[in-house]
Amino acid sequence: MNASRALHRVSMPKAELAQALAVSLTLVLAISASSGCHGPEPVSRRGYVDGELARRLLHPVGQVTGCGDTSIPPSVVLEDGLTEDEAVALALWNNAAWQELLAELGVTRAQLLEAGLLTDPLYSTFFPLGPKQLEFTATIAIDAIWLRPIRVRAAELDLATVADRMVQNGLNLMRDVRLAHAELLRAQQQSELATEALELRQEIAGFAERRLQAGDISELEVTTLRIDAVQARADADRLNQEALLARERLRVLAGVSLLDLPLTAVESLQPVVTAGPAEELVQEALAMRPDLRAAELAIEAAGVRAGLERRQCMRISGLIDANGRGRDGFEIGPGALITIPIFNGNRGQMALADARLQQAMRNYITVRDQIVLDVRTSLIQVEQAQQNLTIVQDELLPSVEEAVGLARRNYERGAVPYFLVLQSTAQFLDSRTRELEQEAALRRSVAELERSVGRRFLTAPQHVLEVVPAPEVDGEGPELPLPPTPPVPSAPMDAPSAADDGKGKLPPSELVPVAEQRNGAGGRVITAIARISQGIGRPRQPRDRPDTEASFQPTDAAAVQDKEKRPTVVRSQPPAGRPVPTSGFRLTGEKMD
Repeated sequence: MNASRALHRVSMPKAELAQALAVSLTLVLAISASSGCHGPEPVSRRGYVDGELARRLLHPVGQVTGCGDTSIPPSVVLEDGLTEDEAVALALWNNAAWQELLAELGVTRAQLLEAGLLTDPLYSTFFPLGPKQLEFTATIAIDAIWLRPIRVRAAELDLATVADRMVQNGLNLMRDVRLAHAELLRAQQQSELATEALELRQEIAGFAERRLQAGDISELEVTTLRIDAVQARADADRLNQEALLARERLRVLAGVSLLDLPLTAVESLQPVVTAGPAEELVQEALAMRPDLRAAELAIEAAGVRAGLERRQCMRISGLIDANGRGRDGFEIGPGALITIPIFNGNRGQMALADARLQQAMRNYITVRDQIVLDVRTSLIQVEQAQQNLTIVQDELLPSVEEAVGLARRNYERGAVPYFLVLQSTAQFLDSRTRELEQEAALRRSVAELERSVGRRFLTAPQHVLEVVPAPEVDGEGPELPLPPTPPVPSAPMDAPSAADDGKGKLPPSELVPVAEQRNGAGGRVITAIARISQGIGRPRQPRDRPDTEASFQPTDAAAVQDKEKRPTVVRSQPPAGRPVPTSGFRLTGEKMD
């Protein structure tokens, strides 16, 4: 009873109460509308990452897929083998780690959105109950308004930093995929050669057993050849397992580990390395590497944040206070809420921002020195691999090919034993294995160099856009699929051949049938010699040399059938009307017009 009377005594008229509530509600709505519940959508940087990768290494990122989904790019045709470019395209579309890194762009983009939003106003109300009159207060952070451009600038720099880091991560992924593809290709080719070497060494061991029974050689010599055959079998098994492991590693990097897809690596055109001196490449890398650009942006972002923390040492908020019954009735007026920087002063955050700025500056030096090291070491590796491959192809292989040809011709005349043919052929297989190792080393070093500089070294970039017939390459270029050559009918053993010069030399089409009639085992090995001389998985055309006959290019039916079984390397050209993209930078790092 007393409480109701007290409430009646202090209560304000209904008209004034309604007016006060209406004013307070209008004020809250106005402040909310001015601050805004939705900020502008920040620009996504995924297109920037896509464009940079396409400009630098001719590979776009690809479309956004669902979590756990696997998509095959339309330019990838797995039935004819997996080229290096197709493997990279698969990885950019499906690699799980790469997709996880790209999701960081969304996180940074959300942080930019948060930086652009203002602090929500604070509204408090005291209801007129008991002796208390109606009061309300609205508070809005004024410092958040004038600090908003600085926060947005720092967030934009963070987003640009993450985008450049994503470009570098894309370069790293491409490098890893190309290394895995080169390893799989080497393992496949060496596995084929190891199978041939095993057959030959088994033939050598069997031939030695027969000579031992005839009393021509000692038991010690036969034991050595038996050991060689066992080692050849172990090498064949090991290389076959290496091919399986390399295929699984490439499958995981390509993002198709759960799909039963045929992944058979096929050769691509070797890039033409047009790199200049090491110092020019270093300057180009310093101008093009996205991780160095990201380090620069990180320094700028850290500097902006250091300035922001100094401006946040004192917080200022605006107040609007009103009461329902003052001296003149309903009263409303402005006010301010200011922090006094006596004890805290945001000194801890300022020191933290300064330390992060120093860390960003040190990180820039670290990244710069690492780029210089990467370029110089990868260039040395490329030069060494090219030199080793040149020695093998221009000096070692021609000598071994000549020895194989001489041994075969002399064996056909009956001048040398069959054992010498087998030994020279085994040396040829060992030389081919060394050539494959050097080719793989060159592919790996070129991939490292391109990643170190930040662009492809191509004089005529190739695109995996559509399947077109592969052109023929003259000279010592990579071997491309050629139309099958019809087999040449072999002449009878006693019939004279048009290619016979009267000195016991036989053309390749007649060599295998004659050898098979002379000796069954010898015929199989001579067939293997013909196939080896053709080059199983060999990335270069056979060379015409004055001391070697054309027997290194057999046209018999067995060789043609083996040629047809080899995977087809299909390359594609840019569509008509589309300009061929280039790196966009000169060796000096100057932007091209």
